[in-house]
Amino acid sequence: MVKEKETGTCKAKVGTLRLYGDRWNVWITREIKNEKTGKTYEKRIAGYSPNVSMLAESFLDSRINDSDAKTAKQMLKELDKARKEYLKLLQDFAKEKELRK
Repeated sequence: MVKEKETGTCKAKVGTLRLYGDRWNVWITREIKNEKTGKTYEKRIAGYSPNVSMLAESFLDSRINDSDAKTAKQMLKELDKARKEYLKLLQDFAKEKELRK
């Protein structure tokens, strides 16, 4: 889906989240439905970041800051699991590279 936005182009949409980018920045918006009027609008929830790494950090920070204690605890568990999987992949890669020498 490519949709022109005021200052950028929608690069991707997943559920209610949209990734936008222009020549200098990337940002994420969330589609929100107004309960009273039924109309939808977009709210920027992460960005304006010059690169995807900083955008990911901004997105994660906003998710943690906007969550309750239970959600934050679950997110930390998931991050720790992802960290362990990443370290395992690096170890496997290093072992494979050693075997090729």
